[in-house]
Amino acid sequence: GRVATQKADRTDAAAVEAALASRRWDAVIDFIAFAPADLAPIVSRRESIGLYVVISTDSVYMASDPGSFSRGAAGGLLEESSGGAIDAARAADDRYGEGKLLLERALAESGLRYVALRLPDVLGRHENTGRQHSLITRLIKGKAVGTREAGEEGSGGFRFAFGGEG
Repeated sequence: GRVATQKADRTDAAAVEAALASRRWDAVIDFIAFAPADLAPIVSRRESIGLYVVISTDSVYMASDPGSFSRGAAGGLLEESSGGAIDAARAADDRYGEGKLLLERALAESGLRYVALRLPDVLGRHENTGRQHSLITRLIKGKAVGTREAGEEGSGGFRFAFGGEG
């Protein structure tokens, strides 16, 4: 069958709410929610939303206290690792991750049925966080690139996936 779509200016809460009021939605997929305040028009229409899917980020871990991290058998971070305290110093270094973490926490208390997809960093023409610039600058300066948590020795690797434009 056909999939109904609706577009609205995400920065205009009234427009988002009006768009959602037009019908009952099986799912609402939101790529542009960055902080708890962005949820207001969504939560106000929660009775008309079957499932809210928000694009989050793996950066939520960068704002989390490493002391609350849980690891799986293979050593990777488990989802609940972001459930502890927010580390103020780490959050100050990654306001994007902090905003998404606070967004996820607000969702947990919202009464919405939701899924938060924690996608990894975007590189390329749609990257708008400054991370790509930092990565390239580190490479040019000959510095190590990888993933490492506070107090952890060594550096992990990167995995890249290419997503075409259509």
